[in-house]
Amino acid sequence: MTLNNKSRENIIRETVKLVQKNGYAGTSIQDIIKKSKAPKGSMYYYFPKGKDDMIGSSLDKIDAEFQKKFKNAVASCENLSCTLTTLVDLFKHKEKVYGTPSFRLTLLALETIGQAPVVAEKCSDILKSWKKLLAESIENVGIDAEVSENISEWFFTTVQGSICASVIQDDTAFMKVADQSIKLVQNMDAEALKEMFS
Repeated sequence: MTLNNKSRENIIRETVKLVQKNGYAGTSIQDIIKKSKAPKGSMYYYFPKGKDDMIGSSLDKIDAEFQKKFKNAVASCENLSCTLTTLVDLFKHKEKVYGTPSFRLTLLALETIGQAPVVAEKCSDILKSWKKLLAESIENVGIDAEVSENISEWFFTTVQGSICASVIQDDTAFMKVADQSIKLVQNMDAEALKEMFS
């Protein structure tokens, strides 16, 4: 890695941390400069569109990290419960790293709809791709494709709602809702799942 690439990667890494912990409004260019120890000029060299460009690159990094870790972890799953638990565990691990549930893309999308629509749209696109990935993983354990898509939509909505409640109430205990939701479906056979999610 060249020195220039290292500087760019530091900026992205620190932007990821800041935006995950503080959101869009709570992350300033000055904070990013301070945390990354990058010269101010390099910010605009690497990210000519400013803060939104930095956050866009940080979202790409978050997306790549999620996709890689989820695909690796879910590869050994043989049932729905394992697949959903794998997703929740990935989010909970981020909670340990940042002290708040990470991958807070729903909150970031809501925060940026009016002031940074490009960021909001990127968050929405990433969430759609994650839901698709979860649906494919559910289908891989032997559940009908349409039912898998509906389970993925339901469960992702549950997880993102849990994350939002955790952040709003400053209490990560809300993530238990995702665990409780898994218990609702873990013993259902294919027919019962189809009846519930068709």
